[in-house]
Amino acid sequence: GVNQVQATLLPRFGSLSITSQPPEAAVYLNDQLKGKTPLTLAQVASGDYSIKLNKDLYHAYEEKFTITDGSDNQKPITLSPAFGTLSVKSVPEGAEVRVDGQLRGNTPVSIPELPSGEYQLSVQLPLYEIMNTKVAIEDGKINKQSVFLAPRFGTLKITGSPEGATVKANGKKIGLLPLINYHIGTGSMEITLEQINYHNSSKFLQIETEGHYPL
Repeated sequence: GVNQVQATLLPRFGSLSITSQPPEAAVYLNDQLKGKTPLTLAQVASGDYSIKLNKDLYHAYEEKFTITDGSDNQKPITLSPAFGTLSVKSVPEGAEVRVDGQLRGNTPVSIPELPSGEYQLSVQLPLYEIMNTKVAIEDGKINKQSVFLAPRFGTLKITGSPEGATVKANGKKIGLLPLINYHIGTGSMEITLEQINYHNSSKFLQIETEGHYPL
């Protein structure tokens, strides 16, 4: 004889949908890479699992999770940033900003997504003192640095004749006569004026910070 049996099979799996903020995080299920968020797995065998999410510049996320028969599991996950922002302003503006020796722009500048940790900050501008300091970047925070750069120059004012004569400082051309309110670095300087068909004129100066030197 032939007997017919009507059987309904019960699922031994559930579905799992994982989203993250921000998206594009790598998803590991029991240490096996399954893809990137947003991710939907239609049939995941019932049982206990370890869920891990990894994304650059964010802290890894991990939790234990159980899939039950026929369950529909939605997992929205927010990742914690492992970076902060460094904002640097200076007086005067336009100074070079270096972080651990790497040039990151000129003031005012904002450096986003800087991995959390300690850095050596250097702010420098020609004719001004270099500012070096350590800064700490914390998760999700903005570190604001306002820097005043101390001058390292004097002010040179040269008048006379003939106009248009070349003005040099330690052999390097710095302008033409007349030279008004020129910022010149501190130290010993030989100021020389040159013009075709004229004798050269030279003078030695000891330039000091914020000194004024009319010639």
